[in-house]
Amino acid sequence: MRPSTLRFLTDENVSPRLVAFLRGQGHDVQDVKEEGWHGKDDTFLLRRAWATRRVVISHDRDFGKLAIVKQEPCHGVMYLRLRDQRAANAIAVMRQFLKRRIATQPGSLVVIQESRARIRPVPHGGVK
Repeated sequence: MRPSTLRFLTDENVSPRLVAFLRGQGHDVQDVKEEGWHGKDDTFLLRRAWATRRVVISHDRDFGKLAIVKQEPCHGVMYLRLRDQRAANAIAVMRQFLKRRIATQPGSLVVIQESRARIRPVPHGGVK
């Protein structure tokens, strides 16, 4: 699956500027803050993303733990593991990642850092 075909659910810790950037690139983005889900637990959000076939984008590694350790179903998680979490840096890093057009399997955990991205398939294939 190419990044340009993905639908995203952005966690509350993701900058509105990154949300706007992703939408400006033509991506379908549902934002936790805009939905009024501020403070909802990560399991709720991962299940919402699953129900709507979206990949979660977050600065929080707990989504990956839920998908891998707790085996919660997911279409994928993009964990932004950035030293500099300011919006300008997050946008620059995502721009570079999306430009590479890396194909991932549904249910993958993608750890995105300034210098690299690692893709790890979820052991249960994203389905419980």
